[in-house]
Amino acid sequence: ELFSSWLIRCSLCHACDPLEIAHLLWPGRRLWTRDCDRRVCTLSMDNLARNAGISDKELRASTLDPVCQLLRLDSSSRAITPWVLSIGTRNISRAGGLQYCPVCFAEPKPFYRLQWRLAWYTSCPIHQVRLRDRCPHCQAIISPHRLDYTASDLSCCHACHGRLAETDLESCDSGASELESFADSVVWG
Repeated sequence: ELFSSWLIRCSLCHACDPLEIAHLLWPGRRLWTRDCDRRVCTLSMDNLARNAGISDKELRASTLDPVCQLLRLDSSSRAITPWVLSIGTRNISRAGGLQYCPVCFAEPKPFYRLQWRLAWYTSCPIHQVRLRDRCPHCQAIISPHRLDYTASDLSCCHACHGRLAETDLESCDSGASELESFADSVVWG
């Protein structure tokens, strides 16, 4: 699971806005005004790891830092990182949304997978359907950090509260699946 997805799910489970939990954990830092999955190395994770009961190492493994290291990319840079999808942050708005699988989001506890932030992923390797990056109801960019405490989980749109799983499924191209598998074998070995 992607770090930001986990953090947002934790906040929603405690009936707290993701914006508020980030402010409580890192006062004076504006976590959601940047790509926290890519540039988490600048955050102090000690307090969060201690309160969550998991190690700092486990938290960082859910970020894009390990992938960037494998690809020999600088994850702390503000520049666009090749092979990692940019979410284009400006204040708390985004120019690009997170990708998600509609079938995965129909399951009881939906979450964003780390792989869905990698440029070679266009489909879900589990369900073989194309990934989406916009709400099927209002076409808003997927921005789960903008959900409020009334959201029960990550499966709804922050703008219209429509269910993200409620969309027509598109089968993935077999060539896309082969490319994803090949790229994974190159990166992960």
